[in-house]
Amino acid sequence: MNQIVAIQEVIEKIDDAVKREDYKDPDAALALLQSLKADLHYFHEAGIDFKVVVDSLDDSIYITDKEGRVMYVNPAHKKNTIEPEEVLGRLTGDIVREGTLFTGGSTMDVIKEKKKIFRLSTVQKKDPPKSDIP
Repeated sequence: MNQIVAIQEVIEKIDDAVKREDYKDPDAALALLQSLKADLHYFHEAGIDFKVVVDSLDDSIYITDKEGRVMYVNPAHKKNTIEPEEVLGRLTGDIVREGTLFTGGSTMDVIKEKKKIFRLSTVQKKDPPKSDIP
């Protein structure tokens, strides 16, 4: 299976799970996570660069260290929200308090509780995604 097909299958699994509202059913959410774990294991075993996968997603990916300092955002983050330069190296709490970033509610809980928290959320945007096309 080539990398693009594998990425597309992961995206479709996530999209389908959101449409079915699997996040409301702990068993369905667990099944989705186990399936995605198997897919990521395939990427790892096949030598697929996870960054290539994350960079190809249309959904924003936002990664912080344990204190909540932003270490990485994927290219979709720029299209969907704000410029990477506005968040990289900054504390998530500060950015959220400014009102320029919505994290789906889990990021601050993870930082505060210092443990894994699974929360799948869908954000309806009022404004269209940013575009580099004039």
